[in-house]
Amino acid sequence: MSNEPAALKVVNIDFDEIKDSFSTFLKSQDRFKDYNFSGSGLSVLLDVLAYNTHYTGFYSNMVANEMFLDSAVLRDSVVSHAKQLGYTPRSVTSAKATVNLTVDFPETQPGTPGDSGFLQVNTPFTCKNADGSSYIFRNTEAVKYEVSKYNTDGFPIQWKISDLEVIEGRYANKTYIVDKNNPNQKFMIPEANVDTSTLKVRVQKSTTDIEGYDTPWSLSKDANVLTATSKTYFLQEVEDGFYEVFFGDDIAGQDVKQNNVVILEYYVSVGDASNGCGLTDTETSPAFTTSAEGSGTYTVSVVSPASGGTDREDKESVRYYAPRAYQAQERAVTKNDYEFVLARDYAFADAVKVWGGEDNDPPIFGKVFVAVKPKSGTQLTDQERATIKTTILKEKNLVGIQPEVIDPDYVYIMFNTKVTYNDTLTTKSASEISSIVRDKMASYVDSTLERFDTNFRYSNFVTALDAVDPGVMATNTDIRLEKRFTPSFGTPLSYQIKFNNEFWHPVSTGCDPVVTSNGFYIFDPEKSTLTDPTSLAYLDDDGLGNIRTYTIENSAKRIINPSAGTIDYCTGVINLTNFSPTKLESGIILKITVIPAERFGDISVDRDMLLVMDMVDENARVVTVNSYKTNEMIDSTYCTPVGTSESISINTWGIDSITATDETTGSTTTTTSNAASDTSRSSSTTSSTSSTSSSSSGGSSSSGGSSYGY
Repeated sequence: MSNEPAALKVVNIDFDEIKDSFSTFLKSQDRFKDYNFSGSGLSVLLDVLAYNTHYTGFYSNMVANEMFLDSAVLRDSVVSHAKQLGYTPRSVTSAKATVNLTVDFPETQPGTPGDSGFLQVNTPFTCKNADGSSYIFRNTEAVKYEVSKYNTDGFPIQWKISDLEVIEGRYANKTYIVDKNNPNQKFMIPEANVDTSTLKVRVQKSTTDIEGYDTPWSLSKDANVLTATSKTYFLQEVEDGFYEVFFGDDIAGQDVKQNNVVILEYYVSVGDASNGCGLTDTETSPAFTTSAEGSGTYTVSVVSPASGGTDREDKESVRYYAPRAYQAQERAVTKNDYEFVLARDYAFADAVKVWGGEDNDPPIFGKVFVAVKPKSGTQLTDQERATIKTTILKEKNLVGIQPEVIDPDYVYIMFNTKVTYNDTLTTKSASEISSIVRDKMASYVDSTLERFDTNFRYSNFVTALDAVDPGVMATNTDIRLEKRFTPSFGTPLSYQIKFNNEFWHPVSTGCDPVVTSNGFYIFDPEKSTLTDPTSLAYLDDDGLGNIRTYTIENSAKRIINPSAGTIDYCTGVINLTNFSPTKLESGIILKITVIPAERFGDISVDRDMLLVMDMVDENARVVTVNSYKTNEMIDSTYCTPVGTSESISINTWGIDSITATDETTGSTTTTTSNAASDTSRSSSTTSSTSSTSSSSSGGSSSSGGSSYGY
């Protein structure tokens, strides 16, 4: 038997195990073999040793974590690692709005507004929201007024500035006098909520000589082009989220000289809080007002409401984008480069998808297509598209390659779920079960869908619903898909609507209709002699590949046009030919709903396609809850007894519907009525619907509003 003392085991930094290791080690020593370590004063010494080792191990572990970008916990550590990769975290970003400013003078008292006809820089514009909150916006450059109206004597009585861009924020500045004798001097921006995109750095010769003030220095983005005379500055985030400006060394960038005056001008923003300001603007109740200098009556109207405001980049975003910024090297060549640049520089983007023109359908060479899903709404404004193309991508993409910014192809997914639950296993009522199932549907879509290249997985969805409560025994979900667009009213156009999923068509000889739509008014040949020759119509299919328009008269379906278009059940494509509605039953959004072939299965996406849910649409989340007890047969929504009258139809979506009998086939159709107004859901989207005029003129498409089921 060996007399060697036990080795001190260091297996982890847990206090109790450290103490036990010490105790075991000392007990193996001859001089301590008779000690009672748990009851003697030596136990106190073991506690001290264990605590000291525990704390030392803990802090060593924490320090080791902070040494790597992947494991760092503190923001300062993550930012420090990002700095080594040449990445500067995004600051708070000010929201921007576009307005028209009009100044009126009395007919007999013409005048000139502002300061000699100019709107001074940093003029405040106050925007008030419907909730009573208000924000200050400012113009960042002086702008000249233009005459828009004269009196009878030829003197100007109205002046205007069109499409004036104003940004939210408080103007601030900080001045430093360069002291080369102080090696610790730093040029700090003393505001944590600074919008660094508005930063202007001026360097004038001295406090008595303003030479150089009128020429702001530029931010260095590419060290490869720097020379000893480059008037550039560098920017980095330092401790506690503040930003520091520093300069070159007269080799890579010009350095500042002794007694130079460094002036930092910038705006301090509230971030995303002011987004949407101006949405409630009307002629009688303007959202913006201004206290611009000068005589006259000032009126501000909104061209585009405030958007683009964001909070500063969080540490997880820095951790993700820093290595990708190093890979992209400030250029947009590959698809990943474009996606990174947009995700970093356009913080208003929720998702981005990029593909080359050679992969487009049809191919368009020399272009790169960029689909952007904004964080708010479904479409980018024209101003936002222009910003992406000219401000973000222009300096980074290859010469000769034109970026084309488009909207995603939105496909709305709708669920009709039957829940079977055992009321003896839960304290919740049927209505409470229904509510939590609907909430789970919403959270599932929000967390797993609404992203590019993300398919809907039926099994995962059902598993999530089954787990909402112990009383839920089973869930059975039927799926519908919907496309939305705004048709051209009164002009015959042809539209192609792509769903990228096969349609329900189990037999080749024809099936019941799988297409439905909301109501629209269209020319009806049977009313051609009437003052109003239109009828309220709907779309469906005949099961044989034809799209039809029909109206409902006396609870019977009358076909208006049996060949209004075609439907390819196996490619998921609907073509409308010379489709010319005069108006919709409500709103301006046409909604086409289909039954997918995988109505109880997975739904796939393609390229710029996004699966989304309209959270305010009653048809998007239909839930039926039935109580079930052991050994009872589970009732089914989808079983109709033999011999049931043909005039009876089950509306599995449970929303207001009209049941009609098709006079040509004898089959029944359930058409959903306009249960909700489109005007209350005015956000619009653009689908992959393409349109062509019968006279070869192009058409545009956009969409939005509520969705409709069966």
